[in-house]
Amino acid sequence: MKEWKAIRGALWGTGIILILYALLPEEYRFSRALILIGTLWVLLAITVVRQVLRLFRADGFKKDKLRILIIGKEEECKRVHSLLDKTAISIETVRYLDPEESGSSNDSMVYTWGEMMTVYNINEVIFCAKDLSTQLIMDAMSSIPHPELEFKIAPPESWAVIGSNSIHTSGSLYVIDVHAINTTPNIRSKRILDLGSSLLLLAFSPVLMCIQKNPLRYFSNILNVAIGRRSWVGYAHPEAEKVSQRLPRIKKGILSPLSMSENAPVNSEIISNLNSTYARDYSAITDLRIIWKGIRDLGRKSV
Repeated sequence: MKEWKAIRGALWGTGIILILYALLPEEYRFSRALILIGTLWVLLAITVVRQVLRLFRADGFKKDKLRILIIGKEEECKRVHSLLDKTAISIETVRYLDPEESGSSNDSMVYTWGEMMTVYNINEVIFCAKDLSTQLIMDAMSSIPHPELEFKIAPPESWAVIGSNSIHTSGSLYVIDVHAINTTPNIRSKRILDLGSSLLLLAFSPVLMCIQKNPLRYFSNILNVAIGRRSWVGYAHPEAEKVSQRLPRIKKGILSPLSMSENAPVNSEIISNLNSTYARDYSAITDLRIIWKGIRDLGRKSV
């Protein structure tokens, strides 16, 4: 896990502690300075300990060289490779994969790609947007079961960008980072958000239950989410196999991305696009927005 993600987790934890602190009776409160001092100590410890472990190359803290798989036609793969050579990143190996040699259907292509990533222990994949359809890229990012993989998309030559933080160094390839829902940090973030929001919803239940369409199931849902049986946000209509069969598995949700567009016309294509976008570009902020939008429906039956 990257250092800034560990720091972000510590700050999230501090925020939750301060919120719970504010809800405690006066006689049970202790000095808020202790919480803030503890937070500063944790942030310092995270930074120092990780640097020491990195210095001694402890397991999990070694800076591995990149083993890159570029998926696209040979000409585009070579162009992307030449851009990588101009960067300062440490590369162990670069392999090319022509999509036309991977199978005739999207499913067979994605399966072949996943097998190759396993065989060659690939840790970063770059899709050439010039040679691959958007749907094929989304299918691959959503269904290849390698949580530690870094997925990136190389834009076509006409709008490729070389950028740098310094005028004295070579630029790095400008790519679009992808935050798939089945990566380890996002799995962890989603669980922390579910647990933290459940505690807050329980604390404010005397107010929130008054606006619920089903107050009794509201408490049942809080319990199911808190123990990990359900999530506050899941796919829209996951029972429709044709819609969600290529998506990473997540827990059934009380709400779904469909909650953000409740007045829009609904069909299988819209649902498929919403689910694919949610799985591909997951963010805890997205879940918070969906929960806020559907605050009156938290007592509904899971989708």
